[in-house]
Amino acid sequence: MTLRPAQRNNRTRKPGGIPSSQSSPLAPVSVADLLTQATREYILIAGKDGVGKTSALLSLADMVQSLDPGAAFHLIDVEHKTLKLLKTWRGGPPRNIQYFDCATMNDVVNAVAWVSAHGAPGDWVGLDSARKAWELAQDLGYEAVSGLSKPDYMERKRA
Repeated sequence: MTLRPAQRNNRTRKPGGIPSSQSSPLAPVSVADLLTQATREYILIAGKDGVGKTSALLSLADMVQSLDPGAAFHLIDVEHKTLKLLKTWRGGPPRNIQYFDCATMNDVVNAVAWVSAHGAPGDWVGLDSARKAWELAQDLGYEAVSGLSKPDYMERKRA
């Protein structure tokens, strides 16, 4: 089974962030502006391998689908454990998942760019896992500076 980004529905993307009437991110924002501003929530799911973090992400996608059937759940997967779970998910996988299988940091950057361009208010983004994405980011940095992957660079430094 290969999941690919699905066709978008008719919802339109609305700009978020600090209202344009504010000239600086440090300027005060009125309560009226806060009440009309798009909000974002961040949830960190942490734990050792095998405790159910990916299952929790899929459960969250299920919940989002039941509360807002038009909302997408963009899942950026750098651990490569999600497809195995999706194949055995009770009742079938949530149909709101936009799945991005990322093997490199460039893949992660491209997935984030796609979500930024195509996401809509009410959509969610899940990253499985931030630790692995950070390792990919470091690898990309080592390759950009030295032309070597991080393990190859460290090996060369030890020699």
